Amino acid sequence: EIIMSAGNIAQDTIQKRQKTSKQDGMMLTEEEEQTLGGRIVAVIVRLEELEEVLVKKCKKVDWISKYNEWNTFGVLKDEEVDGMEDLIDKEVLKNPLFGMNRAECLLAVFLETIEKPGLARNGVIVPCMDVDFLDSDRYEALFLQKEEEKKKKKEEEEEITQQQKEEEDAQKAAQEKLQEALQEIENKQKEVPPKDETKQIGDKLREATGIRPSLHPVTINAIAEALKIRAQNNTRAPLRLLTEGTEFWEIQYQAGKIAENAVIKRQKSSNKDGMTLTEEEAQTVGGRIVGVIMRLDDLEWELHHRVTQTAWVGKYDEWSNFGTLQDESCIKTLDEMILNDPLFAMNRAERLLALFLLNLEGPGMKAAGEFVPGGSDVDFLEEDHYTIMLPKKK
Repeated sequence: EIIMSAGNIAQDTIQKRQKTSKQDGMMLTEEEEQTLGGRIVAVIVRLEELEEVLVKKCKKVDWISKYNEWNTFGVLKDEEVDGMEDLIDKEVLKNPLFGMNRAECLLAVFLETIEKPGLARNGVIVPCMDVDFLDSDRYEALFLQKEEEKKKKKEEEEEITQQQKEEEDAQKAAQEKLQEALQEIENKQKEVPPKDETKQIGDKLREATGIRPSLHPVTINAIAEALKIRAQNNTRAPLRLLTEGTEFWEIQYQAGKIAENAVIKRQKSSNKDGMTLTEEEAQTVGGRIVGVIMRLDDLEWELHHRVTQTAWVGKYDEWSNFGTLQDESCIKTLDEMILNDPLFAMNRAERLLALFLLNLEGPGMKAAGEFVPGGSDVDFLEEDHYTIMLPKKK
């Protein structure tokens, strides 16, 4: 429930920002939207952990206590004492500056101690990684280390194991290979064969009418593939929080890779049907794939809840046609079903995408007055299944 609330806050924030961008002309890119949403969710679900770190850091700085600068950091002097939660909540509600200072410092702690080190280990760069919203006094108080600590940290960083080096090399090689593949696709698209050698490919009726191919098949296949990858529970490609060390950004990174590979594969197949995805269509497909993967837990819960509330599904044993089990309390059993039954995985992927389009993307686009290629319609489900996926009436 907390994660779902965090996701709603993130989604509302992004939609609000995109609306204001009509005034300043600075629309967030897809990557910026993913980064912003990921950070909001990550901070909210770690609030207690980050708040504890923030308080401890403030306690170590003499001048904060000496000059009573607690409010500058959005922290109460005796916050570590049991029973202070109500006082903190009251202070946040009555003192907007206190709440804003607290939010800034919590985001700074997340960026400096969790996101930035994790991304650096994997050579990943995302927008706005620097903490440039804190003044120098607060930044130095929270993050400026003593020389001994710096030296120790440097020594620890130098003790990189051979396995980590191999993983970094393998990742770099994969990135280079991907870049080569992208370049090859781009080069082929630029090549125009002589007129008499041009092959007649694609759907001539579709080309004549201007009708574009559906974006749903490539999206559904990618979501089904993501379900299979998650079911393998590989810590090197996590799509769920497998261990205490697994971070949300790692899941987001894997989701991005799956989306990227799906688009590349679709563009290669366009050599056969002659309908290469436009840039906007590619962004829509990628955004949907990442959007569903990052909300898998919520969407799967919603799917199972709706199906179990529909009497005829259980009466006629239609669970598999929805890609669900009657009882999904055992993750291992569900993973085995996804891995061993491709049709089950495909059915599940279709209905997860339908829930996303009908309950999140569609209403969100309508509220923002925006439009995506092909629209957010669901034309790949039977009528009785479609009805179950529709937004609930308030």
